[in-house]
Amino acid sequence: MKKYTIFSDYHIGHPYALKPNFSFSENTVFLGDNFDIKNALKKDLDKITRLKKETIDNCKKGNGIILYGNHSLEPITNRSGLFAIRDNVLFTHGDIIQWGSKRTHFYRTFYSPGKSKFYWVLLKWWRNLFPGNITKLSKKQIRRAVKLAKQNKCKTIVMGHFHPSKGIIDLKEEGIRIVVVQRGKAVIRL
Repeated sequence: MKKYTIFSDYHIGHPYALKPNFSFSENTVFLGDNFDIKNALKKDLDKITRLKKETIDNCKKGNGIILYGNHSLEPITNRSGLFAIRDNVLFTHGDIIQWGSKRTHFYRTFYSPGKSKFYWVLLKWWRNLFPGNITKLSKKQIRRAVKLAKQNKCKTIVMGHFHPSKGIIDLKEEGIRIVVVQRGKAVIRL
């Protein structure tokens, strides 16, 4: 088992962004939605895009893994844009587990980058009403995770996207370990 440092769902650019505390090594995984190009203020897009590029370059230099999420607005040209495999562990942002392939592709390409300050007011209001955090995966989501792991001959699948409210979700189903990390930095053995 190796120790991985995973960065997930920082949403830099979003009004509820976490402060970045990134580090880079071979066992670093950027699991997606660390940069929120979708919800960033239009005036901040250039700054966030530069930080995103710098972070990606540093991760690549350290031979880490970079994955994008639905808020990054990165088009998916093939399945490798949805997940990466290392040491028989499948890493994915998690939107494909929540919504399936068609909706994931739609959500990653439908929106345009940047929002107005008025949108942020609405976004904060919406977020206060519906925090979006979960405490467990649905049976359908567990089936999707198991299927994706088995299709790729992996015994473990690690994802973000769900923003679990009560710590890391770590469960086993049909011999597959399913790990859902919280927003921010997680250091786990896989």
